[in-house]
Amino acid sequence: MDDKFRIDELLHQKDMNMTQLADKIGLSRTNLYNYLSINNYTIAILDKIANQLNVNVGDLFKSPKKIVGLIYFNDGMYLIEDNDDFEYVQNEWNDYLNDEKNQG
Repeated sequence: MDDKFRIDELLHQKDMNMTQLADKIGLSRTNLYNYLSINNYTIAILDKIANQLNVNVGDLFKSPKKIVGLIYFNDGMYLIEDNDDFEYVQNEWNDYLNDEKNQG
């Protein structure tokens, strides 16, 4: 798994292992490991992991490394410079998904 994550530490605190986490989020252990190892994860996967571990998505990452990037969705562009920005975009994404679900 990529060394930028605290997932192993958080799993240990919850007395869980990677296989149990993978089962709870609907993936095989191999697929979950591959997503996290080759930086092929999505906000949705990180959100599922965070929910199962009862933490914010930003808490999955080791400090003091900084999240920096741009996220585009729903005709908007969001600059991510820290965990607070990431949490804001995650909330916006969840609101967007809920709106889509309610309209459909």
